[in-house]
Amino acid sequence: MYRIYLFCLAVFAVSCTKATDDSTGTTTETATIYGVWEGYYTYVPYPNQMFRYAIHTDGTIVNTSSAANFYNINTGTWQLQGDSLIVYTTCVNGEPNSIGVKEVQTAKWDKVNGTLTGTWSFLPPLNGAGTFSLTKKK
Repeated sequence: MYRIYLFCLAVFAVSCTKATDDSTGTTTETATIYGVWEGYYTYVPYPNQMFRYAIHTDGTIVNTSSAANFYNINTGTWQLQGDSLIVYTTCVNGEPNSIGVKEVQTAKWDKVNGTLTGTWSFLPPLNGAGTFSLTKKK
């Protein structure tokens, strides 16, 4: 019985150990893109406005942002190519003139520091672009 107890204890200890990426020293727990990211975006004339991602495992994303007195909600899809995140969204709720507006957002994912830094732009026929910076929430 004691041997079974030790065996079970050893299996439990191994299964609870975090895997570490030797090249970066990060654990697989912190090196996932899924989850909530918060930060700011810029767009003239609105610098440092709230910007947030909720990245889901099924390839969908919800992007919320503010500008002046409006709070917009965009939904869309994302894909990861190496450390490059590519997002396509459409505004589904918020400022009346923003409903239906499509955007593309691209960012570099820094796994070690848990950050996304990138650019966004409206898709034609609209013009406009800016930058954003997000940090993963724990």
